[in-house]
Amino acid sequence: MSFINHPRDLTPAPVADPQHHSIWRCMLDALADNRRADAEKAVSDLVARGGGRLTDDIERQIAFYL
Repeated sequence: MSFINHPRDLTPAPVADPQHHSIWRCMLDALADNRRADAEKAVSDLVARGGGRLTDDIERQIAFYL
């Protein structure tokens, strides 16, 4: 037999407080943000070097370097 809860009986899952991250989580987030910024800079440099157009060759270079 199947059973469906009434929406009023469901309670939302608790949301973690974003201000209480561990030091390791903060360091990992900082490293990920730094890597993402470096990748965006490299892509923008490749596109700028190619004349500002995103061609097949530029896409291949992006895939090769990143």
